[in-house]
Amino acid sequence: MRITREISSSNIDNNTFELYLAALETPCKFQKNQQLCEGKPVLRRLSRRDNSESTYFIGCTNWKIGEKYHRFMHISSDINIELLRNLFDA
Repeated sequence: MRITREISSSNIDNNTFELYLAALETPCKFQKNQQLCEGKPVLRRLSRRDNSESTYFIGCTNWKIGEKYHRFMHISSDINIELLRNLFDA
């Protein structure tokens, strides 16, 4: 994917690229037996019980039910989810 964009803090695509790069550069902080997790960032969907609109977050590929402190990055409304999905799928 070729990245061409005007640099602006209010630009949704810029915010999306910044979040993606931050996710790649930030290690997961989960530890087991004093070893840091080597999981990679992944885009996940958080479904709601009331069937309202789903939200997304950046999680860890090594997360398992019951484990705490794996990577969790909130995705704000100024992020292009489709672009973020394409970046993670590339």
